[in-house]
Amino acid sequence: MKKFMVTVGSFIILLFLGLIYAWSIFASPLENEFGWTRAETSLTFTISIAMFCIGGIVFSQLKRKLNITVLLIINALLILIGFFLTSRLDALWELYVYYGVICGFAVGASYNLVISTIPLHYPKKVGTISGIMLLAFGVGGYTLGQAADIMINNLNWRDAFLYIGLAFFVVYLLFLFFIKPPKTEQTQTSSTGVVESVRDFTTKQMMKHPYFWSFFIWQTFMNAMGLSLIGQAKQIAEEVQVAHSQLIIAVLITTVCSGLGKMFFGLVYDLKGRYFTLTLAASFGFIGALLAFISTSAQMPWLFFIALVFAGGAYGSGPACNATFTRKQFGNTHFSMNFAINTLALLVAAFVGNYLVGIVQKSTESYIVPLIILVIYMAISFIAAQFLRKERD
Repeated sequence: MKKFMVTVGSFIILLFLGLIYAWSIFASPLENEFGWTRAETSLTFTISIAMFCIGGIVFSQLKRKLNITVLLIINALLILIGFFLTSRLDALWELYVYYGVICGFAVGASYNLVISTIPLHYPKKVGTISGIMLLAFGVGGYTLGQAADIMINNLNWRDAFLYIGLAFFVVYLLFLFFIKPPKTEQTQTSSTGVVESVRDFTTKQMMKHPYFWSFFIWQTFMNAMGLSLIGQAKQIAEEVQVAHSQLIIAVLITTVCSGLGKMFFGLVYDLKGRYFTLTLAASFGFIGALLAFISTSAQMPWLFFIALVFAGGAYGSGPACNATFTRKQFGNTHFSMNFAINTLALLVAAFVGNYLVGIVQKSTESYIVPLIILVIYMAISFIAAQFLRKERD
Protein backbone atom coordinates (compact mmCIF):
# COMPACT_ATOMS: atom_id res chain seq x y z
CA MET A 1 0.00 0.00 0.00
CA LYS A 2 2.86 2.36 0.86
CA LYS A 3 4.56 1.77 -2.49
CA PHE A 4 1.24 2.33 -4.25
CA MET A 5 0.75 5.71 -2.54
CA VAL A 6 4.32 6.75 -3.37
CA THR A 7 3.61 5.91 -7.01
CA VAL A 8 0.24 7.70 -7.12
CA GLY A 9 1.60 10.77 -5.32
CA SER A 10 4.60 11.01 -7.66
CA PHE A 11 2.41 10.56 -10.74
CA ILE A 12 -0.05 13.30 -9.76
CA ILE A 13 2.64 15.80 -8.77
CA LEU A 14 4.51 15.24 -12.04
CA LEU A 15 1.21 15.64 -13.90
CA PHE A 16 0.86 19.14 -12.42
CA LEU A 17 4.55 19.95 -12.93
CA GLY A 18 4.09 19.28 -16.65
CA LEU A 19 1.96 22.43 -16.84
CA ILE A 20 5.18 24.39 -17.39
CA TYR A 21 5.17 23.09 -20.98
CA ALA A 22 1.79 24.70 -21.62
CA TRP A 23 3.34 28.16 -21.64
CA SER A 24 2.07 28.97 -25.16
CA ILE A 25 -1.52 28.97 -23.81
CA PHE A 26 -0.66 31.81 -21.42
CA ALA A 27 1.36 33.77 -23.98
CA SER A 28 -1.48 34.91 -26.26
CA PRO A 29 -3.63 36.73 -23.64
CA LEU A 30 -0.54 38.48 -22.27
CA GLU A 31 0.48 39.60 -25.77
CA ASN A 32 -3.02 40.88 -26.44
CA GLU A 33 -3.22 42.90 -23.22
CA PHE A 34 0.29 44.38 -23.11
CA GLY A 35 1.21 44.43 -26.79
CA TRP A 36 4.26 42.22 -26.28
CA THR A 37 5.66 40.35 -29.28
CA ARG A 38 5.93 36.57 -29.54
CA ALA A 39 9.74 36.88 -29.44
CA GLU A 40 9.49 38.73 -26.11
CA THR A 41 7.10 36.25 -24.51
CA SER A 42 8.97 33.23 -25.93
CA LEU A 43 12.01 34.25 -23.92
CA THR A 44 9.95 33.39 -20.82
CA PHE A 45 9.94 29.71 -21.79
CA THR A 46 13.68 29.78 -22.50
CA ILE A 47 14.32 31.28 -19.06
CA SER A 48 12.05 28.71 -17.41
CA ILE A 49 13.96 25.84 -19.07
CA ALA A 50 17.29 27.30 -17.91
CA MET A 51 15.97 27.69 -14.36
CA PHE A 52 14.46 24.19 -14.58
CA CYS A 53 17.99 22.82 -14.99
CA ILE A 54 19.46 25.08 -12.30
CA GLY A 55 16.69 24.15 -9.85
CA GLY A 56 17.55 20.47 -10.27
CA ILE A 57 21.24 21.13 -9.59
CA VAL A 58 20.64 23.29 -6.50
CA PHE A 59 18.13 20.94 -4.86
CA SER A 60 20.21 17.86 -5.63
CA GLN A 61 22.77 19.40 -3.27
CA LEU A 62 20.20 20.48 -0.66
CA LYS A 63 18.84 16.93 -0.68
CA ARG A 64 22.00 15.82 1.09
CA LYS A 65 21.29 18.10 4.03
CA LEU A 66 17.50 18.44 4.25
CA ASN A 67 14.59 16.00 4.37
CA ILE A 68 12.88 15.50 1.01
CA THR A 69 9.50 16.46 2.54
CA VAL A 70 10.89 19.83 3.64
CA LEU A 71 12.34 20.42 0.17
CA LEU A 72 9.04 19.58 -1.52
CA ILE A 73 7.15 21.96 0.80
CA ILE A 74 9.61 24.73 -0.13
CA ASN A 75 8.94 24.08 -3.80
CA ALA A 76 5.17 24.06 -3.27
CA LEU A 77 5.46 27.51 -1.69
CA LEU A 78 7.72 28.77 -4.49
CA ILE A 79 5.24 27.64 -7.16
CA LEU A 80 2.34 29.28 -5.31
CA ILE A 81 4.31 32.52 -4.94
CA GLY A 82 5.39 32.40 -8.59
CA PHE A 83 1.85 31.98 -9.94
CA PHE A 84 0.42 34.56 -7.51
CA LEU A 85 2.97 37.21 -8.48
CA THR A 86 2.49 36.40 -12.17
CA SER A 87 -1.24 37.05 -11.78
CA ARG A 88 -0.41 40.57 -10.59
CA LEU A 89 2.32 41.52 -13.11
CA ASP A 90 2.29 44.68 -15.26
CA ALA A 91 5.77 44.61 -16.83
CA LEU A 92 7.68 42.19 -19.03
CA TRP A 93 10.57 41.81 -16.59
CA GLU A 94 8.08 40.64 -13.96
CA LEU A 95 6.95 37.87 -16.30
CA TYR A 96 10.54 36.74 -16.74
CA VAL A 97 11.22 36.73 -12.98
CA TYR A 98 7.92 35.45 -11.56
CA TYR A 99 7.10 32.75 -14.10
CA GLY A 100 10.44 32.13 -15.81
CA VAL A 101 12.77 32.22 -12.81
CA ILE A 102 10.64 31.31 -9.78
CA CYS A 103 8.24 28.79 -11.33
CA GLY A 104 10.87 27.32 -13.66
CA PHE A 105 13.30 26.87 -10.74
CA ALA A 106 10.70 25.23 -8.47
CA VAL A 107 9.39 22.89 -11.17
CA GLY A 108 12.93 21.75 -12.06
CA ALA A 109 13.78 21.16 -8.40
CA SER A 110 10.56 19.18 -7.81
CA TYR A 111 11.08 17.16 -10.99
CA ASN A 112 14.57 16.15 -9.85
CA LEU A 113 13.43 15.22 -6.34
CA VAL A 114 10.56 13.01 -7.54
CA ILE A 115 12.49 11.28 -10.33
CA SER A 116 15.37 10.69 -7.90
CA THR A 117 13.09 8.99 -5.39
CA ILE A 118 10.36 6.92 -7.05
CA PRO A 119 12.64 4.46 -8.99
CA LEU A 120 14.30 3.43 -5.71
CA HIS A 121 11.05 1.59 -4.91
CA TYR A 122 11.28 -0.37 -8.20
CA PRO A 123 14.93 -1.48 -8.58
CA LYS A 124 14.01 -4.21 -11.10
CA LYS A 125 11.97 -1.85 -13.27
CA VAL A 126 13.88 1.42 -13.22
CA GLY A 127 13.25 2.20 -16.89
CA THR A 128 9.59 1.25 -16.81
CA ILE A 129 8.67 3.28 -13.73
CA SER A 130 10.72 6.26 -14.95
CA GLY A 131 8.85 6.11 -18.25
CA ILE A 132 5.45 5.99 -16.53
CA MET A 133 6.31 8.94 -14.30
CA LEU A 134 7.59 10.96 -17.25
CA LEU A 135 4.42 10.08 -19.15
CA ALA A 136 2.55 12.01 -16.44
CA PHE A 137 4.94 14.95 -16.82
CA GLY A 138 4.38 15.04 -20.59
CA VAL A 139 0.62 14.51 -20.55
CA GLY A 140 0.18 17.15 -17.85
CA GLY A 141 1.30 19.86 -20.25
CA TYR A 142 -1.54 19.04 -22.62
CA THR A 143 -4.41 18.03 -20.31
CA LEU A 144 -3.89 20.76 -17.71
CA GLY A 145 -3.02 23.18 -20.48
CA GLN A 146 -6.47 22.63 -21.96
CA ALA A 147 -8.03 23.21 -18.54
CA ALA A 148 -6.03 26.44 -18.19
CA ASP A 149 -7.21 27.54 -21.63
CA ILE A 150 -10.84 27.04 -20.58
CA MET A 151 -10.24 29.07 -17.41
CA ILE A 152 -8.68 31.92 -19.38
CA ASN A 153 -11.58 32.00 -21.84
CA ASN A 154 -14.24 31.93 -19.11
CA LEU A 155 -12.47 34.14 -16.56
CA ASN A 156 -9.29 36.05 -17.45
CA TRP A 157 -5.60 35.28 -17.44
CA ARG A 158 -4.99 36.90 -14.02
CA ASP A 159 -7.61 34.77 -12.27
CA ALA A 160 -6.41 31.70 -14.20
CA PHE A 161 -2.85 32.11 -12.90
CA LEU A 162 -4.12 32.64 -9.34
CA TYR A 163 -6.47 29.64 -9.30
CA ILE A 164 -3.93 27.37 -10.97
CA GLY A 165 -1.34 28.36 -8.36
CA LEU A 166 -3.78 27.60 -5.54
CA ALA A 167 -4.82 24.26 -7.07
CA PHE A 168 -1.17 23.38 -7.58
CA PHE A 169 -0.36 24.17 -3.95
CA VAL A 170 -3.28 22.17 -2.53
CA VAL A 171 -2.64 19.07 -4.67
CA TYR A 172 1.08 19.29 -3.97
CA LEU A 173 0.52 19.36 -0.21
CA LEU A 174 -1.94 16.45 -0.37
CA PHE A 175 0.54 14.10 -2.02
CA LEU A 176 4.07 15.27 -1.22
CA PHE A 177 4.12 13.50 2.16
CA PHE A 178 3.91 10.13 0.40
CA ILE A 179 7.09 10.75 -1.59
CA LYS A 180 9.84 9.20 0.45
CA PRO A 181 12.73 6.84 -0.40
CA PRO A 182 12.52 3.22 0.83
CA LYS A 183 13.93 2.64 4.29
CA THR A 184 16.57 0.27 2.92
CA GLU A 185 18.17 0.73 -0.49
CA GLN A 186 17.34 -2.16 -2.77
CA THR A 187 19.74 -3.84 -5.16
CA GLN A 188 19.39 -3.23 -8.87
CA THR A 189 18.55 -6.37 -10.79
CA SER A 190 18.68 -6.94 -14.52
CA SER A 191 15.75 -8.18 -16.58
CA THR A 192 17.22 -11.68 -16.40
CA GLY A 193 17.13 -11.65 -12.61
CA VAL A 194 20.90 -11.30 -12.20
CA VAL A 195 22.05 -8.91 -9.48
CA GLU A 196 23.89 -5.96 -11.01
CA SER A 197 26.98 -4.54 -9.38
CA VAL A 198 26.78 -0.80 -9.97
CA ARG A 199 29.66 1.46 -9.10
CA ASP A 200 28.58 4.82 -7.71
CA PHE A 201 30.22 7.63 -9.67
CA THR A 202 30.61 11.14 -8.32
CA THR A 203 29.63 13.88 -10.74
CA LYS A 204 33.27 14.63 -11.45
CA GLN A 205 33.98 10.96 -12.19
CA MET A 206 30.87 10.72 -14.36
CA MET A 207 31.91 13.70 -16.47
CA LYS A 208 35.28 12.08 -17.14
CA HIS A 209 33.64 8.91 -18.40
CA PRO A 210 33.34 8.58 -22.21
CA TYR A 211 29.84 7.09 -21.89
CA PHE A 212 28.62 10.31 -20.30
CA TRP A 213 29.67 12.36 -23.32
CA SER A 214 28.34 9.84 -25.85
CA PHE A 215 24.98 9.85 -24.11
CA PHE A 216 25.00 13.63 -23.69
CA ILE A 217 25.46 14.01 -27.45
CA TRP A 218 22.74 11.43 -28.12
CA GLN A 219 20.14 13.15 -25.97
CA THR A 220 21.15 16.68 -27.02
CA PHE A 221 20.34 16.05 -30.68
CA MET A 222 17.35 13.87 -29.82
CA ASN A 223 15.89 16.71 -27.75
CA ALA A 224 16.85 19.24 -30.43
CA MET A 225 14.84 17.29 -32.99
CA GLY A 226 11.87 17.00 -30.64
CA LEU A 227 11.84 20.62 -29.51
CA SER A 228 12.07 21.79 -33.12
CA LEU A 229 9.69 19.45 -34.90
CA ILE A 230 7.13 19.12 -32.13
CA GLY A 231 7.43 22.71 -30.96
CA GLN A 232 6.69 23.99 -34.46
CA ALA A 233 4.36 21.18 -35.59
CA LYS A 234 1.49 23.59 -36.16
CA GLN A 235 3.55 25.94 -38.33
CA ILE A 236 5.07 23.09 -40.37
CA ALA A 237 1.60 21.57 -40.80
CA GLU A 238 0.41 24.88 -42.26
CA GLU A 239 3.30 24.84 -44.75
CA VAL A 240 2.41 21.27 -45.71
CA GLN A 241 -1.13 22.63 -46.25
CA VAL A 242 -2.82 20.55 -43.60
CA ALA A 243 -6.46 21.62 -43.32
CA HIS A 244 -7.02 24.19 -40.58
CA SER A 245 -9.56 21.94 -38.88
CA GLN A 246 -6.89 19.21 -38.60
CA LEU A 247 -4.16 21.34 -37.02
CA ILE A 248 -5.31 20.37 -33.52
CA ILE A 249 -4.90 16.72 -34.54
CA ALA A 250 -1.23 17.36 -35.32
CA VAL A 251 -0.70 18.83 -31.86
CA LEU A 252 -2.59 15.95 -30.23
CA ILE A 253 -0.56 13.31 -32.09
CA THR A 254 2.74 14.81 -30.96
CA THR A 255 1.57 15.04 -27.33
CA VAL A 256 0.19 11.50 -27.17
CA CYS A 257 3.10 9.87 -28.99
CA SER A 258 5.66 11.75 -26.90
CA GLY A 259 3.96 10.53 -23.72
CA LEU A 260 3.70 6.95 -24.96
CA GLY A 261 7.31 7.13 -26.13
CA LYS A 262 8.45 7.83 -22.57
CA MET A 263 6.69 4.72 -21.27
CA PHE A 264 7.57 2.53 -24.26
CA PHE A 265 11.30 3.28 -24.34
CA GLY A 266 11.55 3.04 -20.55
CA LEU A 267 10.11 -0.47 -20.78
CA VAL A 268 12.35 -1.39 -23.71
CA TYR A 269 15.40 -0.17 -21.76
CA ASP A 270 14.59 -2.61 -18.95
CA LEU A 271 13.99 -5.50 -21.35
CA LYS A 272 16.62 -4.98 -24.06
CA GLY A 273 19.26 -2.74 -22.52
CA ARG A 274 20.82 0.60 -23.35
CA TYR A 275 22.37 0.09 -26.79
CA PHE A 276 19.26 -1.43 -28.38
CA THR A 277 16.99 1.24 -26.88
CA LEU A 278 19.09 4.26 -27.86
CA THR A 279 19.64 2.92 -31.37
CA LEU A 280 15.93 2.20 -31.82
CA ALA A 281 14.97 5.67 -30.56
CA ALA A 282 17.47 7.35 -32.90
CA SER A 283 16.06 5.28 -35.77
CA PHE A 284 12.53 6.43 -34.90
CA GLY A 285 13.74 10.02 -34.84
CA PHE A 286 15.54 9.66 -38.16
CA ILE A 287 12.45 8.21 -39.83
CA GLY A 288 10.26 10.94 -38.32
CA ALA A 289 12.52 13.78 -39.48
CA LEU A 290 12.98 12.24 -42.93
CA LEU A 291 9.24 11.73 -43.44
CA ALA A 292 8.60 15.30 -42.29
CA PHE A 293 11.10 16.54 -44.89
CA ILE A 294 9.52 14.44 -47.65
CA SER A 295 5.98 15.47 -46.70
CA THR A 296 6.96 19.14 -46.72
CA SER A 297 8.85 18.93 -50.01
CA ALA A 298 6.11 16.96 -51.78
CA GLN A 299 3.18 18.66 -49.99
CA MET A 300 1.80 15.40 -48.58
CA PRO A 301 -0.24 16.22 -45.45
CA TRP A 302 -1.07 12.57 -44.62
CA LEU A 303 2.62 11.69 -44.54
CA PHE A 304 3.31 14.52 -42.10
CA PHE A 305 0.98 12.92 -39.55
CA ILE A 306 2.94 9.67 -39.82
CA ALA A 307 6.16 11.65 -39.35
CA LEU A 308 4.81 13.09 -36.11
CA VAL A 309 4.09 9.60 -34.75
CA PHE A 310 7.74 8.56 -35.16
CA ALA A 311 9.17 11.93 -34.09
CA GLY A 312 6.89 12.19 -31.06
CA GLY A 313 7.78 8.69 -29.89
CA ALA A 314 11.49 9.35 -30.36
CA TYR A 315 11.33 12.64 -28.46
CA GLY A 316 9.67 10.85 -25.55
CA SER A 317 12.65 8.50 -25.30
CA GLY A 318 15.00 11.28 -24.18
CA PRO A 319 13.76 11.94 -20.62
CA ALA A 320 13.04 8.25 -19.91
CA CYS A 321 16.46 7.10 -21.12
CA ASN A 322 18.20 9.96 -19.29
CA ALA A 323 16.77 8.93 -15.92
CA THR A 324 17.40 5.22 -16.52
CA PHE A 325 20.87 5.55 -18.04
CA THR A 326 22.12 7.87 -15.30
CA ARG A 327 20.96 5.54 -12.54
CA LYS A 328 22.02 2.23 -14.10
CA GLN A 329 25.37 3.48 -15.40
CA PHE A 330 26.48 5.77 -12.59
CA GLY A 331 24.61 4.48 -9.53
CA ASN A 332 22.14 5.74 -6.91
CA THR A 333 24.35 7.57 -4.41
CA HIS A 334 24.99 10.68 -6.52
CA PHE A 335 22.01 10.24 -8.84
CA SER A 336 20.28 13.56 -8.10
CA MET A 337 23.30 15.67 -9.06
CA ASN A 338 24.32 13.41 -11.95
CA PHE A 339 20.77 13.49 -13.32
CA ALA A 340 20.66 17.29 -13.05
CA ILE A 341 23.93 17.59 -14.98
CA ASN A 342 22.68 15.24 -17.69
CA THR A 343 19.49 17.30 -17.95
CA LEU A 344 21.61 20.30 -19.02
CA ALA A 345 21.54 18.71 -22.47
CA LEU A 346 18.07 20.23 -22.71
CA LEU A 347 19.60 23.73 -22.63
CA VAL A 348 22.02 22.93 -25.44
CA ALA A 349 19.18 21.31 -27.38
CA ALA A 350 17.02 24.43 -27.02
CA PHE A 351 19.75 26.44 -28.75
CA VAL A 352 20.78 24.06 -31.55
CA GLY A 353 17.16 22.97 -31.95
CA ASN A 354 14.22 25.33 -31.72
CA TYR A 355 16.28 28.56 -31.72
CA LEU A 356 18.66 27.68 -34.56
CA VAL A 357 15.95 26.04 -36.65
CA GLY A 358 13.80 29.14 -36.17
CA ILE A 359 16.58 31.37 -37.51
CA VAL A 360 17.13 29.14 -40.55
CA GLN A 361 13.40 29.01 -41.26
CA LYS A 362 13.13 32.78 -41.07
CA SER A 363 16.06 33.30 -43.43
CA THR A 364 14.89 30.71 -45.99
CA GLU A 365 11.15 31.34 -45.45
CA SER A 366 10.61 27.58 -45.58
CA TYR A 367 10.96 24.50 -43.36
CA ILE A 368 12.77 22.46 -46.03
CA VAL A 369 16.32 23.30 -44.91
CA PRO A 370 15.48 23.14 -41.16
CA LEU A 371 14.08 19.63 -41.65
CA ILE A 372 17.26 18.56 -43.45
CA ILE A 373 19.16 19.79 -40.38
CA LEU A 374 16.93 17.65 -38.15
CA VAL A 375 17.64 14.57 -40.29
CA ILE A 376 21.36 15.24 -39.77
CA TYR A 377 20.78 15.64 -36.03
CA MET A 378 19.20 12.20 -35.89
CA ALA A 379 22.11 10.69 -37.79
CA ILE A 380 24.42 12.15 -35.13
CA SER A 381 22.29 10.62 -32.35
CA PHE A 382 22.40 7.25 -34.11
CA ILE A 383 26.21 7.41 -34.36
CA ALA A 384 26.53 8.44 -30.70
CA ALA A 385 24.47 5.39 -29.67
CA GLN A 386 27.02 3.12 -31.37
CA PHE A 387 29.62 4.17 -28.80
CA LEU A 388 27.40 2.78 -26.02
CA ARG A 389 27.33 -0.88 -27.01
CA LYS A 390 28.67 -2.29 -23.74
CA GLU A 391 26.08 -2.14 -20.98
CA ARG A 392 28.67 -1.10 -18.41
CA ASP A 393 32.37 -0.35 -18.49
